[in-house]
Amino acid sequence: MKQFKFYLKAPRFFCLDKLVMIHGWRELSPFDYDLKTGELYFAVYIGENPVDIIIKNEKNCISAEYFIFDLVEENIEKEVSDCVSRVLCLDSDISNLILKASKAGKEYGSLVEKGWNRPLRSAGLFEDFAKVLFTTNCSWHLTKKMCKMACCEKFSDETPLGKFPFPKPERINLFSEEEIKTDLSVGYRNKALKFLCEKFIEKPDLGITNLNSGEIYDLVLSLKGFGDYSACHIMILLDIFSKIPTDSVVVKYMKNNHGQDGKNIKDFILRHYKVWGEYRWWGFKLEMVLFYLRNQT
Repeated sequence: MKQFKFYLKAPRFFCLDKLVMIHGWRELSPFDYDLKTGELYFAVYIGENPVDIIIKNEKNCISAEYFIFDLVEENIEKEVSDCVSRVLCLDSDISNLILKASKAGKEYGSLVEKGWNRPLRSAGLFEDFAKVLFTTNCSWHLTKKMCKMACCEKFSDETPLGKFPFPKPERINLFSEEEIKTDLSVGYRNKALKFLCEKFIEKPDLGITNLNSGEIYDLVLSLKGFGDYSACHIMILLDIFSKIPTDSVVVKYMKNNHGQDGKNIKDFILRHYKVWGEYRWWGFKLEMVLFYLRNQT
């Protein structure tokens, strides 16, 4: 086993612990976040190599430690760096978010400047799509179970630290729909996951790179098992924040904090977060953060 470490310059207003808390992916394998040490761990494939990565905030920079097998000869630091940048959204331009937040209220602008300004993403696009599929029509407990079962020796390869990356679509696609249903506990999602694997094998980015937001939304809706909630969720992971994925968490929040029932929630969301425009999801998220912080005092 070989161990390496490098540093990346932290973008302005970057804060790892707040970024990790913004999005629930921190609780899904292969992510593991240590609240005490502030370290974010995940396993990933760099090319064909199963690699362990540990990320931490250190003063004005981001440290990235990675572990590879001795048999890996090529220099993979650039690929690891690109992977870290994707996971932490380091290339995201938050300047317009800062403006929108400041206009919405001083407290919102303050939150953004304290680090509540980026969501956590998976190491790859397929992993994000599969995890979104795993969140549909089920409890969060089951979502975590499906992700954990995917990150095992049957579907993935062991890293130097004894962990398993999220599997590649080619690996999952080796199994039948029935095997996927049983061995991943995905239930009816087995057909959708198989279809998703085939689409990513055919075109690794699904052709999303050259599409506008409306075209991306339509493309996601064309996939088996993906509806409005899933499409909105995917768009957030692509830095498109104009829609709020309305799931049970959103419904409960709107009922408890705004007195809205299921019938009126979508209309209320459009009105209530209108000032946020293309950053409507951030208006919702930052409002949630404010409610949370106020209840802690």
